Amino acid sequence: MRIPYIVVVQLLSLATAAAAADLDDCSAVLKRSPAEALAVCRDAQAQAAAGGRTRDSAIAQLEHASAAVALARYDEAQADIDDAERRLAPAHWRDQHRIERQRGVLAYRRERLAEAVLHFGRALDLARAHDDADAQAQSWNDMGNAYRRIGDFAAALQAFSTSLALREGMGQAEQAAAVLNNIGNVQQDLGDPVAAQDWLERALAAYRRVDAPRQVAHVLESLGLNDRQRGDDDAARDKLGEAWDVYTAQGAVRDRLRVATHLAGLEAERGKAAAAARWIAEARVLIAPSGGPPSLALLLAEARSERTLGESSPARRSLRDRLAGDTDAAGADRVAAWQFLADASEREGDAPLALADARALRAAGAEQAQRLQNERVAQWQVRLDLAGRQRQIEALREQTQHLETERLRLRLLLALGGALLLLVVGALLLHLQRQRAAAAAQRQALQHQNARYRAAAAALRADRQRLQALADRSQDALLLSDARGRIVAANRAAAALLGRASAELPGLPLTDLLGAAAQRISTASALLEDDAAAAPVDLGEVGPQRLQIRCGLLDEADAEEPVTWLRLEPAATAAPREAPETVPSAATESSTAGSDPPDVSDGFRRRLVELMQATLQAWERSTRQSRVEFAEKSGIWRIHVDDGRLRMRSMERYLNLAKLPRHPRWREVLRSTYFVLAECPLEAAERSRLDALAEAIRADVSARALE
Repeated sequence: MRIPYIVVVQLLSLATAAAAADLDDCSAVLKRSPAEALAVCRDAQAQAAAGGRTRDSAIAQLEHASAAVALARYDEAQADIDDAERRLAPAHWRDQHRIERQRGVLAYRRERLAEAVLHFGRALDLARAHDDADAQAQSWNDMGNAYRRIGDFAAALQAFSTSLALREGMGQAEQAAAVLNNIGNVQQDLGDPVAAQDWLERALAAYRRVDAPRQVAHVLESLGLNDRQRGDDDAARDKLGEAWDVYTAQGAVRDRLRVATHLAGLEAERGKAAAAARWIAEARVLIAPSGGPPSLALLLAEARSERTLGESSPARRSLRDRLAGDTDAAGADRVAAWQFLADASEREGDAPLALADARALRAAGAEQAQRLQNERVAQWQVRLDLAGRQRQIEALREQTQHLETERLRLRLLLALGGALLLLVVGALLLHLQRQRAAAAAQRQALQHQNARYRAAAAALRADRQRLQALADRSQDALLLSDARGRIVAANRAAAALLGRASAELPGLPLTDLLGAAAQRISTASALLEDDAAAAPVDLGEVGPQRLQIRCGLLDEADAEEPVTWLRLEPAATAAPREAPETVPSAATESSTAGSDPPDVSDGFRRRLVELMQATLQAWERSTRQSRVEFAEKSGIWRIHVDDGRLRMRSMERYLNLAKLPRHPRWREVLRSTYFVLAECPLEAAERSRLDALAEAIRADVSARALE
């Protein structure tokens, strides 16, 4: 059976109309009752999804998000917006504008004002990009509300004025009236009730022309409060009374309660007890169904209307109870309530109570001032955060534009110069290959050079076996130690006095062998000059006898590093000799090449100091480490403790020409230079200078050795 074409068209039309009805119902219920809209919009979303209408389903989900925001169900609203954006992708710009706006509203309600401004700004950018005046007007109004909340009233007025011009240009009277009302509210915030009245009256006239009673009542309420601020209580009462009548006709319970409270306070302040009682009764009737407590403002109005009853007034007692128990009430209401109580107590002659009320008033005033200050600070923080984010966005935008320009330029270059690019790439690859080859050759040369430096440093080190032979030829009990404080050689006489086997002594730290005396010996040896010997150091009882030890510097000709000789002797029979017997000097013991120059000239000494200074400067610059760390890592120079500080007196003497020893240890200076050349990442110029200075010293030594 074939279905006629006209029937198919009619069925499709009915389905489309039903879908539109579902969305319309969702939107209509949302304006009336967000709580009811939750279920209605969710049903509309499900029906649209079942019918395969993805966009309608996503729009219904956004309406559901609006209802959730109105009910402070922010996490649920966030999930709805995220899911709707995912389902709409890639979204039409109008849908994306709506999503950005709803994200801004959500952030606004969550007090994330900087984030709200950014989302409203993105929505505005979309509207501008597509030259849509209606969307621009809406976004400018949103921006104005956000700027007002962060205290940037100048920006708020500019945004509202732009929105107003767009609305009036499109002939949208009702929407323009809403913007006029917003501008009036900003003028109230700025403390200018005269300007505020002008804008609010323009909004009132616009709403009356389009017959929007609910909005008329809201503006009348704002005008009434503005009249109170200007001191015109009669005008305020008339406008608030008219707003009451409209709200009553509209069945707006919450709005009626708010206006009744305003009128009760107004009449009570004017001393109209009967009129105040009427509005208090109206307010209590409106509160009764909810079972909630009356507001602090209503209790204050009630207490003022019963001021003739004094402290026996039930309303005054209720007011005091509320002030004592409700610390979350609005700060301005608390200040006004305590002001009334303090004035009443003073007027009634109750001095103790008046004093207590005055103190409470002062505390409430200070708390309100602090709250206002905190709000201002928070507003400035949000404004600073917003400015920072906007700068970041602008920087990213400029960067994106720059990248886009570069991309277009690159595409043009690729289109015009493909062949040239291939040549450039080939040349670049050849250049890189040559660079790699040059770098490899340079690395290999540097490795050979470092190996040469290490070999040169090793050539300057003495043979440990030779030092052991020197110790064995001495008839004294003799130990030889290096710059690290380790024993490098010991003869049998020393081992016998210490009760040790001579083979186990080399390599032992002096601290393990001599205990606390090792530190005194290290300090004494670090202060020695040339061939001088230090005063004896008492070792105490070692075995059956008391020992002492003398120390001095071994002639450097055969020394791997500054080598100290330590002569052990019984304390009672110590002889004041300067050096141990049979330990030869450099001139008599060694005739090998590279011994000290026979005539140390001033030029040689200056060059030696210059080389040592340049070596340490290169170490410190390249490693960012101290001279103490250099002495520790190189093992060439002895370190000792002086007044709780690590010192290297022997090395420091080689940094000053006036302090340079008579017979300088030029090998240690060369070894220091070779250590830095081999182990430190030096610049080429610095490496060449050190190498040249070291070669000059070696040339001096060789020349003087041949004289």
